[in-house]
Amino acid sequence: MTSRRTLLKGTLFGSAAALLPTAASASGGGSILQLPAPAGPYPVGMQKVHLTDPARTDPWVGGVRELMLTVLYPARSVRGFSRAPQLTPDEAAVFAEYAPGRHPGLPEPGVVDWGAVLTHGYVGAPPLPGRRPVLVYSPGGGDSRTLGTTLAEDLASHGRVVVLVDHPGDASQVELPTGLRTTVLIGPPDPATFRTMVDTRRVRPGQPLRGLTPALGTALIGKERCGRRTPTGYRSTPPWGGKSCGRRLTSC
Repeated sequence: MTSRRTLLKGTLFGSAAALLPTAASASGGGSILQLPAPAGPYPVGMQKVHLTDPARTDPWVGGVRELMLTVLYPARSVRGFSRAPQLTPDEAAVFAEYAPGRHPGLPEPGVVDWGAVLTHGYVGAPPLPGRRPVLVYSPGGGDSRTLGTTLAEDLASHGRVVVLVDHPGDASQVELPTGLRTTVLIGPPDPATFRTMVDTRRVRPGQPLRGLTPALGTALIGKERCGRRTPTGYRSTPPWGGKSCGRRLTSC
């Protein structure tokens, strides 16, 4: 069982990433930060998942509601697989401008090459067999799922499956197959905007997060409650191992 100390340690690891030794970027785009390595016994696999829900209208831009997830899990082997960057190039460019104002103490634009920061998750690595508990990480308003990377990797290295969820529209940046989305949370706080954000994330009574695994249940971590309806498009066997329970993931 993951202790409170482990959770706190993972959170602190993410906050301390900027304190680790850096190297110069080969592209001349600033220093490269190194994320702390997970402390568990298992290597970490990673998959990105794009979900759409035709039954819901996106409250910010109209059209169907889209989500991007990152799934991290204990891997059987990572040989022959590559580590994933924490941000795509387009996401990194937005984050470089946005981060210092949102998170005081982070470097000013140009000091760090955010697009060169690598995670410790290996894309497409085969999962370690077995049924595992699932944790869902929902970031706070204005933040992206990538800020939970170090915590999620540490939990996955200890045998958990962690799903990082982005909330397009209020997330600082998220790259979808349909294009890059940036946050609407700009300028002075607006009660109507924040109410829309909360309503979009809220779990309806009687409809908990489910369907990620039939194993040991799902827990929610992070700063927000998420999920509202059940989107289509994700009924297959989970890429992190175990058997599909035939249910769909509730959306955020």
